[in-house]
Amino acid sequence: MSYYVNDSSYNFYTMNKLALFFLVLIILLQSISCKSDDDVILAVIGDKKIYRSQIDSMIIEEIEGLRENALKVKISKTLFDIEAAKRKMSTEELKQNEIYNKSKPINESDILSYAESHGIFFTDTSTFVYIRNQISLLNIQSRFELFIDSLKKAYGTQFDYMLSKSKTHKINDLYSQAIGNKKSNTNLYIIADYDCPSCRDKCVELFKLCAPLLNKIQIHFIYYSNYISQKALLGEAIARQGKFWEVSQLLFKLDVVNDSVINAIATQYQLNAVMLKNDIDKKTNKQLLVDNQKILEELMIYSVPTYIINDEILPEYYSTDKLLQIINYKITNN
Repeated sequence: MSYYVNDSSYNFYTMNKLALFFLVLIILLQSISCKSDDDVILAVIGDKKIYRSQIDSMIIEEIEGLRENALKVKISKTLFDIEAAKRKMSTEELKQNEIYNKSKPINESDILSYAESHGIFFTDTSTFVYIRNQISLLNIQSRFELFIDSLKKAYGTQFDYMLSKSKTHKINDLYSQAIGNKKSNTNLYIIADYDCPSCRDKCVELFKLCAPLLNKIQIHFIYYSNYISQKALLGEAIARQGKFWEVSQLLFKLDVVNDSVINAIATQYQLNAVMLKNDIDKKTNKQLLVDNQKILEELMIYSVPTYIINDEILPEYYSTDKLLQIINYKITNN
């Protein structure tokens, strides 16, 4: 969503249009060349078969993703043009006044924090310049997004970024472990895998930073992975006894799940160990997580950690401080 921030955005948008054209062409050619009543097998791997319909479905999802990106660019450009005309200035002047001039200044602590979080060591002055440029781009992008959000609100913009009409589910259809104000208009969805190192570091920190905001926001934790791990099933079993959020940070730190680990957790958090072991094996608990997998993939969410505020997916590379800044902005402006 960087149409005005990055001069390469036009080329990106043009490439998206070309990609969209070729993807539509592929689908049309496929529909002509294959029989409607016969799903062709394209590949066989052991006892697994890959069908043409599966590939077609993936192509359609790509088109929906391109449509979503194009919509974001078009809305941003239109809002920018309207506001520039209202102020009787060029879009370049508006960009300078509202984006560059008002982006967050960079100080030494920002540079050191960025270097630490990304494992970068200062070898010469070029490292300093590189980090400064990266932070500058992030700050400009952040300011751009905040400004566009304010214009959306000012001009009563209605849109559907994430969900296509062809999809049957919405983000709030997902099964989640929720905490906070149920009546809040601000919902933060944290989609993560207990075995993902990045999830462990960022999610645990974000949980702590959001704790003081629980009277103003509702947080939803959603497990996602290509497989359902024992940690995930243990989390569901703990949730059945109402202690998920108390134990959630520990789940990211576990190496294995066995009887001794379960007994230790039960003792520490005053849980029923026998119930925990029984609930881990319940097929209904596992099915909830399997159903979530299908919904997330339908919504084209394939990676972790993913952060969503209401219906807006936030970039994964945002720092926890940056995420908190956006959360506070949403709370104030919703």
